[in-house]
Amino acid sequence: MTLPDADPLLIAHRAGNALPLVARALSAGADMIEADVWLHRSRLEVRHLKTLGRVPVLWDRWKLQPAWVPRLQLKELLRAAAPETRVMLDLKGRAEGLTPAILALLESEAPSGLNGPGRQLTLCARGWDHLEVLREFPRVGVVHSVGTPEQLRVVTRRLGWRHDHALSVHERLLTRPVVEDLLQAVPLIMAWPVNTRRRYGELHALGVRGFIIDDLDLLATLARERAGAVQSPEWSGDAGA
Repeated sequence: MTLPDADPLLIAHRAGNALPLVARALSAGADMIEADVWLHRSRLEVRHLKTLGRVPVLWDRWKLQPAWVPRLQLKELLRAAAPETRVMLDLKGRAEGLTPAILALLESEAPSGLNGPGRQLTLCARGWDHLEVLREFPRVGVVHSVGTPEQLRVVTRRLGWRHDHALSVHERLLTRPVVEDLLQAVPLIMAWPVNTRRRYGELHALGVRGFIIDDLDLLATLARERAGAVQSPEWSGDAGA
């Protein structure tokens, strides 16, 4: 499998969207750094915020930001991350050239180590067409992301061309029957976002092994417990939920 073989697999949600967060997430024990990537005016931009047409504003439900603020480029992120850092790129938007642009960047930057032996890159998308290009790139991990019941009903039809497919599924969609059904099609399910110990315990008990986490304190606690530094508590319901 192109993804780390860890249980639980700990992914720092959006930590790659700001360079200072990368070091914090790795220090907390993250196995992978997740970052959001858009193709905008021929540039690979790392951000979660969306553009607003000709209006000079980037936006999300909780935030507005002037469009002229410098935007992190994917090249900068990959150059800042050590070659052994595993990076999962969440592909955003509908630009048809997004995945080819990422692959071209890796190819052009190979002499500087972006696509060297140590680089482990995974591409994840809710727009599944972005992932079809990767049929010819077995070294790149493939994760189909599922955010709605409609996507959940049809996602397994898009699988099968890789033995190591993985799914990233919104945690609200995951029940025991759903997890059992999906594990017939893929070896790994990752849940997002998981930010309480209680929800982590519930999902892990169902067979979910990957957790995409915003809370770096929670991630660090789970990493320590995985390493055996402290005794894992019972997950039936604690004050952190």
